[in-house]
Amino acid sequence: MAAQIAWVAMAILILPLVLNRIAEAASRGSASRRGTGVRVTKTHVITHYDRVPRACASPTVVARRSGGWSQATIWSTGVVPGAEAAVLIPAGMTVTYDVAQMVKLRCIEVQGRLRFGNRHALLYVSDLQVLPGGSLVIGTPRQPIAPCYRVEIVIRDTGLRTGTKKRPGRDPEQYLTGLAVWGELTIHGAPLERTFIRLAREVRAGEPQLKLRYAPRGWRVGDEIVIPDTRQIDPVHPSYQPAWETHVIEAIEGPLLTLTKLVAYHHPGARDADPGRTPTVLRDGTWLLPHVANLSRNVIIRSEHAAGTRGHVYFAGRAKIDVRYARWQNLGRTRAEPLDSSKYRKSGAAAHIGTNQDGRHAVHFRHLTGPRSKHNQGYQFVALGNVITGSAKWGLVLHDTHFGLVKDNVVFEAGGAGLVAASGNEFGNLIERNFVVGVRGGRSVSGRFKGKGGAKRDFGELGDAFWFAGPFNVVIDNVATSAVRTGFAVFPLNIKRKTRRSLRLPKFRGADLSRKEETRQVNMATRSLRAWLRNEVYGATTSAVELWHIGQRQTFPEAEVTILKDQRVWHVPGAGLRFYQSQEYELDGWVQRSDPNVVRASRHARGGGRGEGSLVTFGGARAHRVYLRDFDGQGGQYGIVNRGRGQAEWLVVEGSSSAPVVLRNYIGMAVRPWVQRPANGRRTTILRNVVFAPWTRMVKPKRKPAGKRHFRPSSDPLLYNRRGQGLLRAMKSQPRGRFKPMPPLSRSQYKPVFGSHYIAMQWQDHVRRENVFRHEQTYIENYQNRQGENYQVFYEEQAPGFVIADVGRQGEYDFPQCIGLTNAQCWRQYGGAIAGEVAPCVQHGDPDCHRARELASELGIQGLAFRLQTPVPRPLVPSRC
Repeated sequence: MAAQIAWVAMAILILPLVLNRIAEAASRGSASRRGTGVRVTKTHVITHYDRVPRACASPTVVARRSGGWSQATIWSTGVVPGAEAAVLIPAGMTVTYDVAQMVKLRCIEVQGRLRFGNRHALLYVSDLQVLPGGSLVIGTPRQPIAPCYRVEIVIRDTGLRTGTKKRPGRDPEQYLTGLAVWGELTIHGAPLERTFIRLAREVRAGEPQLKLRYAPRGWRVGDEIVIPDTRQIDPVHPSYQPAWETHVIEAIEGPLLTLTKLVAYHHPGARDADPGRTPTVLRDGTWLLPHVANLSRNVIIRSEHAAGTRGHVYFAGRAKIDVRYARWQNLGRTRAEPLDSSKYRKSGAAAHIGTNQDGRHAVHFRHLTGPRSKHNQGYQFVALGNVITGSAKWGLVLHDTHFGLVKDNVVFEAGGAGLVAASGNEFGNLIERNFVVGVRGGRSVSGRFKGKGGAKRDFGELGDAFWFAGPFNVVIDNVATSAVRTGFAVFPLNIKRKTRRSLRLPKFRGADLSRKEETRQVNMATRSLRAWLRNEVYGATTSAVELWHIGQRQTFPEAEVTILKDQRVWHVPGAGLRFYQSQEYELDGWVQRSDPNVVRASRHARGGGRGEGSLVTFGGARAHRVYLRDFDGQGGQYGIVNRGRGQAEWLVVEGSSSAPVVLRNYIGMAVRPWVQRPANGRRTTILRNVVFAPWTRMVKPKRKPAGKRHFRPSSDPLLYNRRGQGLLRAMKSQPRGRFKPMPPLSRSQYKPVFGSHYIAMQWQDHVRRENVFRHEQTYIENYQNRQGENYQVFYEEQAPGFVIADVGRQGEYDFPQCIGLTNAQCWRQYGGAIAGEVAPCVQHGDPDCHRARELASELGIQGLAFRLQTPVPRPLVPSRC
């Protein structure tokens, strides 16, 4: 009898455990059996990377049958779910949400189907979770939410359940309070033909209307729009105040928008640096003017209070995501400052409760594999026509997510970066025609971005419009404006060096990256940008494009060539392009304009080569070969700064006889010595079919002729002679720095700006000891597009009689014994000379180099110039493997 009682007692103890295991297995449903990579337990949803608490693990209201939300008979309680209800929609049930009243729910878990019909709807909820096998539908491509209706989901401002280190709460890693989807999500608001449109004319302060290039089909009266700040201004200066502005549409007549209030600021477009300041028009007829973006959508997902506990949006696993024309407002909890995530010991006990948890962003595609693709075609997810505004750190985030479509989205007022590819291995995504405006910039571990060069610790929190940790996506027709730091940054340094050399990419759509047989291993340093075409950066953005650590062909001969095609950059105070430890670049069709009216202020703008506002800076460490084809850069302090660094070998600026390269800048090209000890010790620069144009300004007549004055610049080839009848063609021998006086001007005319050069060979203030004798050569082929007119250009310090002095900078000399000798003596005795070569003045019967200086002056060059009788050397054409 006692044994029987013992068996019964044991059964009573064990039975609940067995029943719990059965219930847990049942709760996993068929999703786990279909191989979603997501395991659902009684309390958590577990993926390969996350362990997310189930907000409605203990529901208070369960849907017993399908029907409308407002029908009391479908609910287990017999009444419509009320305040603080925890609602479960089981598998097989379809509930249509048809309520527009503010009832604040605790959570909703969707295992079946929750849909929103074509009517007004308002849902307040702390957590909305769609489990594998479940679906949330708010409009479809065939039947979108009609423009006259508004669907709004509000993530409630409820406290986080993190607990403390001694007593951890239910959610130490802050997964809750937001929208999480492992099943299916379809959102389709009222469609817009274009989410942002370029203006057809410049906008000035006080105007009540905007004229667009195209009629805004799908835009409606009452919509909110944004006009970006297009000024060429330093956005990190303490006195900077953003000049982007939002307006409401009062009336629409074709391409003409009437606003409810007057425009507050002037929004200029790009102009050439010619005397008439002609508007910059591309070959397709496009005038480079700012865009106007529509910020209104009729499907809205937002946080209840922007300053309270914000919600976040999380898509993971094999979720099927198709979100179109929705507004995601004031979302994201991760701030643009150093991370502070919760940590655990091996035992599972909490070691630290974080206050700035990583990965809680506004719209976050996190390790999203997407559904299996039988034919390996199509997109694994779609994000089309959305607006992401007011995000705490990042707007739209791809993290280990592949083969998706990210198109026509607008990101406004992001904290750290607008559109982000976070892990570096994002592959095959089409990122097309997105618009990012107004990125504020936050703080990294090294502080806020202060504009001094390229911060080495930019992990996407310093104010980049587009920030990619890898090069594997297709980036086409995107626009970045009014971002504190950079328009486009490819910055893989957030990935550990060993990992960068062995990233794993999917072999096909729907591949599971946790399984090695479905992935392939690549070395990021050997890869180039997959495709980069017609992207644009303008206005109040420190620099345009920064590329780091990709295509290292010198280190890895199999590395691919990176091609940037038809990039447009205008009114950017810093550098148009900077690259570091990257090689073999082609810039094809690059167009860049600076505002000539502010160029003297931008001479000291931060972010360019040595802070000088260069259009293109060549010379990042290991920058091996760079080809600029069909380049058109005007209005800058420096057109191109050539300061080879590390492993530079060739810089080729090349046009054709029918389409030459155009450089119209204060200094067309500045050639400087190495700023870092090179690995190979040789650099060759070739300018082929390049047209230089003078930097001019309007000179008004004076009532009284000014007295004659002598100017003492370093050199100035663009002064007029006494009669004012053209450029100075010849100069008598005179000490360097003394020139003929400027004659008085009797009438209005355009005059070359004092001190402007086509090419400036700048050696003295930029050289270090270790690079005094490093070999450099600069050639001009078909000068001013005149076929067969070729020259070689030297520093003035390469003259035979120039005495080599101690430059007093870091490093050690290759020929210390040459200090105090002339170039000719050093070459004759030790085989060394400044820049590795003595200017051939003696060979041309000009031992003092007077004729070489005069020729350079005629050509608009600061330095020494010699006419070539032999062909200009040509580099090997790079392979585009």
